[in-house]
Amino acid sequence: MAKRLSAKQRRRRTFTVLILLVLVGLTAWAVLHFSSADEGGTPPTTSPTASAEPSEEATPSDSVDYEGLGPSGLPSDAPACEYADIQVEALTDKESYAADDEVEMRFSIVNTGDVPCQVNVGTGEQDYEIKAEGETVYQYSHCTSDRVDQVVTLNPDEGRVTTPIEWDRTYSDEKNCDDDLDEVPAGGVEYTLTVYVAGIESVEPVPFTLK
Repeated sequence: MAKRLSAKQRRRRTFTVLILLVLVGLTAWAVLHFSSADEGGTPPTTSPTASAEPSEEATPSDSVDYEGLGPSGLPSDAPACEYADIQVEALTDKESYAADDEVEMRFSIVNTGDVPCQVNVGTGEQDYEIKAEGETVYQYSHCTSDRVDQVVTLNPDEGRVTTPIEWDRTYSDEKNCDDDLDEVPAGGVEYTLTVYVAGIESVEPVPFTLK
């Protein structure tokens, strides 16, 4: 027959069993709690990635035609030219013209200063004046309609020559630009050409003869 446990021994065993049950319960609760945290936790954040599409690039503006003045005549940050640093020379294609020849007029422009500078050499700033015996017979600004601006940059000691403008050997009259005007006298008459660019007068009049 089994030995009967004393009351003290029974209480000790019961207490031990209770402790074990508590430990098992705590362990089970801990496992369930941390499992739930892993499943419902906030996922790690990531920084947004930049778009792979390239940004639109600016397209260059169209180049400006400077009527034979060359690529270095583009607008820049250079200062405006001082009048004293600009030399203008009037030019004709011939010294003497036959009866059917038209006169081709142009000019050269040189920066005599020490630094690059800008000057407006467009037709809006050009004037060609032709005289005979001191009297003006033709002036380009009287009736020209294609007056435009053309700003060029001139380097020190750099010279440019413009494309020519033709004179049909007729008088000009700023009050009468629609009608055909008479031709100026020829037969050996001497004329002179003076050019003005941006208010700067050519260094000296250029003589030529109409036959």
